[in-house]
Amino acid sequence: MEYKATLDLASKIISAVVAVLFLGNAVYVGWILIEHDRNPTFLWITGLTTLLLWAVFAFCYLFRPLRYMVDKEKIIVRRPAKDLILNIREIKNAFLVTKESMRWTIRTFGNGGLFGYTGKFYNNTYGNMTWYATRRNNYTILVTVDEEKIVLTPDDIEMVEKIRKWI
Repeated sequence: MEYKATLDLASKIISAVVAVLFLGNAVYVGWILIEHDRNPTFLWITGLTTLLLWAVFAFCYLFRPLRYMVDKEKIIVRRPAKDLILNIREIKNAFLVTKESMRWTIRTFGNGGLFGYTGKFYNNTYGNMTWYATRRNNYTILVTVDEEKIVLTPDDIEMVEKIRKWI
């Protein structure tokens, strides 16, 4: 069964603003290279900074969740670059959580809105979590047999019932 994972409004706005800023940066760097002093150190720093920004942008784009696939054997997080495959036998629990219980969640090493919410997060209620999310609602937590918590945010919350049926 396939479940959509569309971006929420905040993530759409963040992605659009960051894209415009990065394009502005590229134009500015191009202008500097054409019109200004060619100090080698300045050019290297400017060029490397621009490449780093674009690499982060590309990484976030390529590893953003597009949709979730669920069947009796696996859960797949579809992404442009590489799908994430979770064996259903490795999942011991799946449940929905409220938006209130996810308040005060902090990003410890992740992406907070550029094409989604991915990476490592923490809050006092659930502890450390790995997110493959596209919105800030419909939080679905999968608990693995190793006690790892994985957060997915499908558009259709019936996905949780399908997962629970097969674990």
